[in-house]
Amino acid sequence: MVKDPLINKQGGTTPAIKAHGILGFVRFLKGFYIILITARKKVAKIGLHTIYTILETKMVPLFQVIASSLDIDERKYLQIFNSL
Repeated sequence: MVKDPLINKQGGTTPAIKAHGILGFVRFLKGFYIILITARKKVAKIGLHTIYTILETKMVPLFQVIASSLDIDERKYLQIFNSL
Protein backbone atom coordinates (compact mmCIF):
# COMPACT_ATOMS: atom_id res chain seq x y z
CA MET A 1 0.00 0.00 0.00
CA VAL A 2 1.31 3.44 -0.93
CA LYS A 3 1.13 6.01 1.88
CA ASP A 4 -0.37 9.37 0.91
CA PRO A 5 1.82 12.17 2.35
CA LEU A 6 -1.21 14.46 2.73
CA ILE A 7 -3.07 12.08 5.11
CA ASN A 8 -2.14 12.66 8.76
CA LYS A 9 -2.12 10.11 11.60
CA GLN A 10 -5.68 10.95 12.65
CA GLY A 11 -7.00 10.14 9.16
CA GLY A 12 -7.56 13.77 8.20
CA THR A 13 -5.82 15.66 5.47
CA THR A 14 -3.08 18.27 5.73
CA PRO A 15 -3.11 21.18 3.29
CA ALA A 16 -0.46 21.06 0.58
CA ILE A 17 -0.58 24.82 -0.07
CA LYS A 18 -2.29 27.59 1.86
CA ALA A 19 -4.01 29.96 -0.56
CA HIS A 20 -6.41 32.87 -0.18
CA GLY A 21 -7.86 32.56 -3.66
CA ILE A 22 -7.49 31.48 -7.27
CA LEU A 23 -6.22 34.13 -9.65
CA GLY A 24 -6.67 32.01 -12.75
CA PHE A 25 -5.37 29.28 -15.00
CA VAL A 26 -2.80 29.35 -17.80
CA ARG A 27 -1.84 26.69 -20.32
CA PHE A 28 1.61 26.18 -21.78
CA LEU A 29 3.10 23.28 -23.74
CA LYS A 30 3.04 20.63 -20.99
CA GLY A 31 -0.39 21.46 -19.59
CA PHE A 32 -2.30 23.74 -17.28
CA TYR A 33 -1.05 25.69 -14.26
CA ILE A 34 -3.24 27.18 -11.53
CA ILE A 35 -2.23 30.59 -10.19
CA LEU A 36 -2.93 30.89 -6.45
CA ILE A 37 -2.91 33.94 -4.19
CA THR A 38 -0.61 32.98 -1.32
CA ALA A 39 -0.23 36.33 0.48
CA ARG A 40 -2.52 39.34 0.72
CA LYS A 41 -2.78 42.64 2.60
CA LYS A 42 -5.89 44.47 3.70
CA VAL A 43 -5.95 47.92 2.08
CA ALA A 44 -9.51 49.20 2.46
CA LYS A 45 -13.02 48.49 3.60
CA ILE A 46 -16.16 49.49 1.72
CA GLY A 47 -19.21 48.94 3.86
CA LEU A 48 -18.95 45.35 5.08
CA HIS A 49 -16.58 44.36 2.25
CA THR A 50 -12.82 44.13 2.77
CA ILE A 51 -10.49 45.03 -0.12
CA TYR A 52 -7.12 43.27 -0.37
CA THR A 53 -4.03 43.72 -2.49
CA ILE A 54 -2.10 40.69 -3.70
CA LEU A 55 1.41 40.37 -2.25
CA GLU A 56 2.46 36.90 -3.49
CA THR A 57 1.27 34.33 -5.98
CA LYS A 58 2.32 30.79 -6.78
CA MET A 59 1.99 28.83 -10.01
CA VAL A 60 1.25 25.16 -9.43
CA PRO A 61 1.34 22.68 -12.33
CA LEU A 62 -1.82 20.62 -12.74
CA PHE A 63 0.12 17.78 -14.33
CA GLN A 64 2.68 15.36 -12.99
CA VAL A 65 6.15 16.89 -13.05
CA ILE A 66 9.00 14.40 -13.35
CA ALA A 67 12.43 15.69 -12.32
CA SER A 68 13.79 17.91 -15.09
CA SER A 69 10.86 16.99 -17.37
CA LEU A 70 10.23 20.61 -18.35
CA ASP A 71 11.82 21.18 -21.72
CA ILE A 72 13.58 24.36 -22.81
CA ASP A 73 10.50 25.92 -24.42
CA GLU A 74 8.33 25.28 -21.34
CA ARG A 75 10.94 26.89 -19.08
CA LYS A 76 11.17 29.86 -21.45
CA TYR A 77 7.38 30.41 -21.36
CA LEU A 78 7.35 30.15 -17.56
CA GLN A 79 10.20 32.66 -17.27
CA ILE A 80 8.45 35.14 -19.58
CA PHE A 81 5.14 34.75 -17.76
CA ASN A 82 6.73 35.19 -14.32
CA SER A 83 8.48 38.38 -15.44
CA LEU A 84 5.17 40.12 -16.17
